[in-house]
Amino acid sequence: MKYFAHIKNEKLMDITCAKYLSCTNIEVTKEIYENREKYMFDGKNIVIDPDYEKKQKQSEKERIQTLSLTKREVFLALYEAKKITPDMVKSQISDPKQLIEFEYANEYFRGNPLIDLIGEKLGYTSEDLDYLFKNKELPNKEEISTTEETSDVVKEALNS
Repeated sequence: MKYFAHIKNEKLMDITCAKYLSCTNIEVTKEIYENREKYMFDGKNIVIDPDYEKKQKQSEKERIQTLSLTKREVFLALYEAKKITPDMVKSQISDPKQLIEFEYANEYFRGNPLIDLIGEKLGYTSEDLDYLFKNKELPNKEEISTTEETSDVVKEALNS
């Protein structure tokens, strides 16, 4: 079987060229054909796009920012990871707007800056939060054994 790349304006196209488009078709390997987004046309040859990995990372970051979890999923993850309850977090939020956003949201979106703020105050990195929204659980961190100790940690973290 032969594979062809459709080239328009020095870009590999994912579409079949219609008659009204002026495209150049060149024979390519099956790997190039199946992974067109990874390659570009440099005017003479098809080469790996030097910005491919950067574009993939940016695309994945944008995808993650649109992920959401229900309140239940977030609080189950917090409780399982550090025995943190919703009331423990809520009691430490002093800004009225953030409190309303925290308390009355039906779900939490990864792209919401409040998620980063609360996560950071609880000792989670941006990567930890990405993990949470992808996997509906927080990555394993140092476990805290009692609710009283957890409450102190939450107070310290949110007040710092």
